[in-house]
Amino acid sequence: MKSTIYPRLASDSMKKNHRLYVPFLLASSGMVLIFYILSYLSHSPLIRSLRGGSDLASIMNFGSLVLALFSGIFLFYTHSFLLRRRKTEFGLYNILGMDKRSLAHILVWETLIITGVSLLLGGLGGILLAKLAEASLLRLVKSDISFTLKVDLPALLSSGAVFAVIFGLILLQSLLQISRTNPIDLLHSQAVGEKPPRSNWILAVTGLLFLGAAYYLALSIKDPIAALAWFFIAVILVIAATYLLFIAGSVTACRQLQKHKAFYYQKQHFVALSSMTYRMKRNGAGLASIAILCTMVLVMLSSTVCLYAGTEDILCTRYPREVIVSASLSQAQSANDTYWTDLTSQLLTASDQLALTPENQLDYQYVYGSGEISGDQLSLKKANDTTVPTDSLISVIILPVEDYNQISGADLKLESGQAMIYTNRLTYTAAELQINQAVTLQLTQRLDSADTLKDIRVITEASGYSPELVLVVPDYASLIRQLQQSLTGTEPADLYLGRIMAFDVAGSDSAVAEKQLLSEWQPQLDSLVSQSGGRLSSLTAEAVATERNYYYSTNSGMLFIAVLLALVFVLATVLIMYYKQMSEGYEDQSRFAIMQKVGMTPQDIRQSINAQILTVFLLPLLTAGLHLAFAFPMLQKLLLLFGLSNRRLFVSVTLLSFAVFAVFYALIYRITSRAYYHIVSARPQT
Repeated sequence: MKSTIYPRLASDSMKKNHRLYVPFLLASSGMVLIFYILSYLSHSPLIRSLRGGSDLASIMNFGSLVLALFSGIFLFYTHSFLLRRRKTEFGLYNILGMDKRSLAHILVWETLIITGVSLLLGGLGGILLAKLAEASLLRLVKSDISFTLKVDLPALLSSGAVFAVIFGLILLQSLLQISRTNPIDLLHSQAVGEKPPRSNWILAVTGLLFLGAAYYLALSIKDPIAALAWFFIAVILVIAATYLLFIAGSVTACRQLQKHKAFYYQKQHFVALSSMTYRMKRNGAGLASIAILCTMVLVMLSSTVCLYAGTEDILCTRYPREVIVSASLSQAQSANDTYWTDLTSQLLTASDQLALTPENQLDYQYVYGSGEISGDQLSLKKANDTTVPTDSLISVIILPVEDYNQISGADLKLESGQAMIYTNRLTYTAAELQINQAVTLQLTQRLDSADTLKDIRVITEASGYSPELVLVVPDYASLIRQLQQSLTGTEPADLYLGRIMAFDVAGSDSAVAEKQLLSEWQPQLDSLVSQSGGRLSSLTAEAVATERNYYYSTNSGMLFIAVLLALVFVLATVLIMYYKQMSEGYEDQSRFAIMQKVGMTPQDIRQSINAQILTVFLLPLLTAGLHLAFAFPMLQKLLLLFGLSNRRLFVSVTLLSFAVFAVFYALIYRITSRAYYHIVSARPQT
């Protein structure tokens, strides 16, 4: 008999408190399901067989680690609401003669039931939906889909192990809390509230300073590389500021409102503001968590959706033509040097053999380097030179005038010692430019837009991670030799001498033709480098058709992870809001009953509830929107690192993400406010 009483008490108690346990079981099962799917995808041979599939599998592994960590934190947090509600019941059992060891047995059985149900529902759901997830991911990657259903035993075992550990730790925490509390405290645990917190201007002002610092970083950083370095610091500042402002700043604001008697002593404000002030310290932590989760969802979805939708823009930016041959030169070539022409002609014989017709051909050379500019002096950076701060570096690109004319169709004429200049995210107004105190150029022409250079993949509005300075010069080969001589010494100059030959392939099956052409070229490239007599350092060939799969694979993987994690974060947001309303409803039930006895009508109660809930639960959404707005410039710079510069696309996706999420958030508000009103309107249990 004794062996069956504990599981029966545990199951009966969970049935009686189904409004608390069912959401928790659904949430934990959902997390098991998503964890299994991520593990399944990381092991999937179809995913690993894709170009970039190993990177995609690594993304899935990383996502599963993030999910495991977040699941542990979130389930600990939400289980505290369950335990708080159950302490009164445990106190009654204790007073009626049940010792704490017996209570521990009940908790063990409850944990076993929760673990078993979560793993069973989550595992079955994961097995059924994993193939759908794999097919969806392959569809995003634009790859062939297989419909063979299978169970991934390693993914199933890892899911069971991770969540068994999480629930085991939750059980230990529950047992410690029960063991440290006496029966009277357990019985009256729900009736014990917090002392009204006092204003804390120090923490509130600290939160404002942290938030101001994070927003300043987001708005002031111009360099995408610097944005990447500072992004995580800004995130930490925003999280700390959000918690400080919601915990301390909200209480301080409530106290200030209470000092305005005309506002405070109104029936629609008095009860709501008193309740908010009395518990805002506890509410603040939960609401800050909701605000941060909302921000994470919006940031992840807007960024990854934009990356996936802008994949073709990224490809157009990085690959000016469908087929590209890139060479690294040891020295600049003069205009009358026919070596490169002979080499490319040799390569293009393969296109003749395959009956391919190259179109829109490009052929140009350039020098790419970095340096620091001061006044009219440009100092090119040497390799391994750490004396120049990263945020003051600019990119320097030099082109021959004849290649510029060929690309743009212009008829630019420059005399020796003259140059045309174009700058991107950089202002330069001097009439001349001295490079390394060795070459002085008269800037007789200025280019206002890079439109005529859009076909050159190193010179676009999107490609520059740092400000760009572009020079078009005559006597290109002799000028580059002078720069190389000025940089001789123990450290080589960080100058890249490149040559590009690019073209499109005619025909509807151009993707197949590009791949055929690359397969013909691959055996020749290394031999051409070895036969170049030191003229070539490297020679590579790329085709957009082959690179497209890689970019879609990477961007689809990030989008897929973002969607799954967003689902988890949304689930967490819903559950926190639900339990917050349930917990506050039970605590406010007796207070509103007293207010009804002294003359407060049900309509007054509803108005007070609406004022309180609307104020409290709009704050996280508005805060998330504010965080997202200030993070926008930094996120846009981070997208530049992926080659995406379509600002209009990012703005549209961000606004749409916020609008859709706001509608969903409003629905959750309506559901939870009804649950709260139902509880506080009911007669309190005696």
